[in-house]
Amino acid sequence: MSSGPPPLPSIPLYEARLTYFDKIFVYRILGDQLQVEEEGRLQNLPLSDITGIRCRFFPTRFQLDRYEIIITFSTGLNLKIGNQLFRGIADFEDRSPAFRSFVIALHQARMKVAPPCRFFAGITPLSFWLSTLIISSIVILLVALILIFPSSFSGVILVKLAIFIVMIPIAINWFRKNKPREYQGNAIPPDVLPSESH
Repeated sequence: MSSGPPPLPSIPLYEARLTYFDKIFVYRILGDQLQVEEEGRLQNLPLSDITGIRCRFFPTRFQLDRYEIIITFSTGLNLKIGNQLFRGIADFEDRSPAFRSFVIALHQARMKVAPPCRFFAGITPLSFWLSTLIISSIVILLVALILIFPSSFSGVILVKLAIFIVMIPIAINWFRKNKPREYQGNAIPPDVLPSESH
């Protein structure tokens, strides 16, 4: 059984739209170029200008299985591409298999050109530690309030607290997947890509 990446299409292509305010973008890998198409307008970006690629797990209230790749160019341009296509309010089409194939193809294509590029998994270290501090502070505050004023909680507050407690496993999963780290372009961490079974 081979553990390598899946075979690539002749022209790796991916169509994306993150939000209501975005247009549909089509991304193609053409040799040493990343072609970006927006409403018929084409822009060819040299893969050699890519200085960083960040893969991350980035769920939202409506998209619990959302993944993103952020491509940083030496020109200052950042492209953000997600695995779910926005179709309408709270309506997203899961494009995980195509997204996974495109991300792998982009990594492989970028490794073939110089100069080298850095590959990151998860969120930035600053964002990670700020998120940790905020969540920890909220948990400590809630525990302190419960211990100091146990009888003054109304039913509504208790329901909200129960919802918060239910969200703890989701938060733990988010922290585990988004721990900041670097990786080699041929070894994308599986927790920052949709699974093959999507």
